[in-house]
Amino acid sequence: MPTDLGESTDEDGAHFKSPLGADVDDIDLRIQAFETALVEQKHQNELIIKRIDDLLWMQALEDVSTVSKIKYTGPARFEENDTAQAAGTELTVYGYVFIQKHIDKKVKPPLLVFMHGGVHSNLKGTEYMAVVRELMDPRYVIVAPDYRGGTGYGSDYYNQLDYGGADIDDVYRSGELVLDRYDFIDSSRVGILGWSQGGGLTLWNISNYPDAYQAAYAGVPVSNLALRAGTKAQGSRGYLADDYGAPSGIGKPAYDNVKEYVKRSPVYNAENLCGPQPAFLALLSGPPI
Repeated sequence: MPTDLGESTDEDGAHFKSPLGADVDDIDLRIQAFETALVEQKHQNELIIKRIDDLLWMQALEDVSTVSKIKYTGPARFEENDTAQAAGTELTVYGYVFIQKHIDKKVKPPLLVFMHGGVHSNLKGTEYMAVVRELMDPRYVIVAPDYRGGTGYGSDYYNQLDYGGADIDDVYRSGELVLDRYDFIDSSRVGILGWSQGGGLTLWNISNYPDAYQAAYAGVPVSNLALRAGTKAQGSRGYLADDYGAPSGIGKPAYDNVKEYVKRSPVYNAENLCGPQPAFLALLSGPPI
């Protein structure tokens, strides 16, 4: 215990001071507080960037499309304290709906469920604007969910990451919401596509909900999460838990709970793809991005 300003006690009872003459324990607390403040400021910055990006989407596509921001409920949110007031309540999830301005609603256009890639990311206009424009050319309606764990919605949403878990239903429910809200869409023609993590979520959705989709495209999908998260590229123990196995999801890195990562890997659950499947399924292999 500190005995005087700038003086600390080690395990043997010896006292010492920091070079600055301040209490070492106090310095540690101040550093922790500073690091916490930096993280929170990062999330605040991302909130601002996301709002700017929303404006970018609307302005850049105003000549061809209406852009709507949607909110809906996904599976239950993660709470460390399972008796807390919010424990068990459904998480509010966010997304976008793109509808061509001159779309012929009498023709009943198909729906595309389009997912961004990356861990802790979102549908950034600078990355996906050209793709969305191209997808709208054939008169598709597009829903693009910013599933849980993404950036731009605050620290709580960021910390809800559940890779290969609740995010699967976040995606599925976005399509169901749009089909329910817009009755001019052809519910018998629904496609799903994405790259990297978006590709992995594509595989999980056609596995868990094969009747919901008639076409699917998985580009460089994270089909083997155990291998992806357990790679030694990030050190002898693979990626840190916060990268893929956040406390809100698996809770451990792949090195310490490989069975759970296998469970969340589409490649190890291929038997689920034996039932009715989309008429068109494309897989583009390569390193996940």
